[in-house]
Amino acid sequence: MWKTNAIFGQGSSGIALVQNWSSIGFNSYVASNTWKSLGAGYGAQISLDPTSGVMHFASSTNATASDQNVTGTTALVIHPTGAVGINYTAASSTLDVALKPGTSTTASFWGTNTGFASHFCNGANETTYIRGGQTGSNVILADVGTQLVGIGTSNPAYKLDVCGPMRAKEVRVSTGWCDYVFADDYKLPALSDVEAFTKQTNIFLKK
Repeated sequence: MWKTNAIFGQGSSGIALVQNWSSIGFNSYVASNTWKSLGAGYGAQISLDPTSGVMHFASSTNATASDQNVTGTTALVIHPTGAVGINYTAASSTLDVALKPGTSTTASFWGTNTGFASHFCNGANETTYIRGGQTGSNVILADVGTQLVGIGTSNPAYKLDVCGPMRAKEVRVSTGWCDYVFADDYKLPALSDVEAFTKQTNIFLKK
């Protein structure tokens, strides 16, 4: 059974120390295995599950007075394996981040412009969108070593390797060759000049 060993600031926004489920309660304490408010306002808890070794960081509901039952929501967990979970208590990767209910953005990274954020965003069907943090930002996918990007393939062999159909409004190819000959204002040589050049080339090749 959880038990509060000490309270500092009863009736106000104080701190409580809890045993058996080693915890520190901020503006909250434990009574009969239930978190209660020390004073009016929100509370928070940092606790260790002694059976699993998982650290829990939680915040609790807003209380209007002291000694009210409060419900905690775990926002962050740290497993003894080093796995960290944000809104995901069963973390198994180094970092697991779950979508917060009522939102579409899973992770946002704020830069110098507070109006925009680089973020990962999930659509209704779990489609993942990635965008930059400015109006004109670029999203660049590149491996430092090979700089190969694969779509639909885990083993790309080209700068962009797409396994499956691809559609584009426009494709521009820059090769460094004489592609200026395709420009609208390029003046094509007369057919007589082309014929003369061909004959001269044939004579050269026969020698």
